[in-house]
Order: sequence, then structure tokens, then C-alpha cells
Amino acid sequence: MANGLKNRVGKFWKGAVAQIEGVRSQVEKTVRARGATLGKELDRLRDERDRLLSKLGEQTLTWVNKSPVPMPAVVKQTVTRLNAVVDSLKGSKKSGTPAPAPAAKASAPTAAAKKKAPAKKKAAKSAKSAPKNTAKSAPKPNKAPVSKKRLDT
Repeated sequence: MANGLKNRVGKFWKGAVAQIEGVRSQVEKTVRARGATLGKELDRLRDERDRLLSKLGEQTLTWVNKSPVPMPAVVKQTVTRLNAVVDSLKGSKKSGTPAPAPAAKASAPTAAAKKKAPAKKKAAKSAKSAPKNTAKSAPKPNKAPVSKKRLDT
């Protein structure tokens, strides 16, 4: 009787192990399939992000070129350089040859620029010392918060 019970328990155990192995292989297949699907979805989302950022950049450049909005110097330099590149691309499409690259700005300030700097400082100092207007003024344009959050993943 002990051998019969031992055989039954052994068969039951083997069947249970076989079922667990079957479930395990199904789970592994599902995880691999979903992992591949997830990877494809991440790639699709990254591509869409890149397309949208490109479109946003083009729309922003068009808006900046059309509207007389004060911009920080860094943005002005980027817009100026981008406009020069776009113009050279337009010129190369018409003629079939690449247009010459625009000349780079000189990094050293000229003597005239050095002379103008003190005048700007005096104007800034007098503006700081002037009494502040207590009346509410209209909000300044382009004061959107800038985030340092990284877009790359």
C-alpha cells in the first residue's frame, strides 16, 4: 500500500511539474512578445516626439520671423544662424550648387562697441535708481517658464 501511495504521489508530482513548466513557457512567450511590442511602441513614440519637435521648431521660427517680439540674445543668434542656413539651402536649390556659407561673427568686440558699453551701463544705472511705477502694467510677452528637463531618453 505504501508503494501504491508513493506511485500516485509521484505521478501527481510529475503532472504538476509538467503543468508548471507549460505555464512558465507560456508566460515567457507572452513576456517576450510584449517586450518586443513595448520596444516598438517606445520607438514609435520617440519618432513621433522627434517629428513634433521639428514641427514646433519650424512653426516657432516662422512665428519669430513674422512677429516683432523681443528675444534673448541666445535665441536671436540661433534664429539668425538658422535663417542663414535656410537661405543658403534655398539658394542651392535654385542654382543646383551649394551657396557660400555666411561669414561668422568676429568674437572680439570692436573699438566702437567698447565705447558704447559705458553708455549702456550709465543708462541701466539711471533706470535702476529711477522711482518704480506702482501702477499695474501689462504682462510682458514671452515670459514662459523654461525647464531644464532633458528630452533625451
